[in-house]
Amino acid sequence: MNKKIVTHDPYTGEINPYYEELTGERNPLLEEVRRKEEEEEEFGEFGKSSSHEARFEGTNFSPEDGVDLILNFLAWELPITARYIDAGMVREWIAKTYNV
Repeated sequence: MNKKIVTHDPYTGEINPYYEELTGERNPLLEEVRRKEEEEEEFGEFGKSSSHEARFEGTNFSPEDGVDLILNFLAWELPITARYIDAGMVREWIAKTYNV
């Protein structure tokens, strides 16, 4: 019986450290991971260059887009705020405070 050697753990996503030893070939996921890391370094989270010059480029975000970015950031970084964001309380406070 010929079993297929998996490239990664299907439950955790962890790359199989024995792939190359068992197959004699480099794990193809290692190249994919390296490529994705390079892309993230090159373009940053929003798909634009993360260079210093790009930080000062003009944007076409509306104030509402800016509010959405802030709320998404808060919900992700500070999960305790998510319930207030979901209830609309934070958006309401931003709108009142900054006339958005």
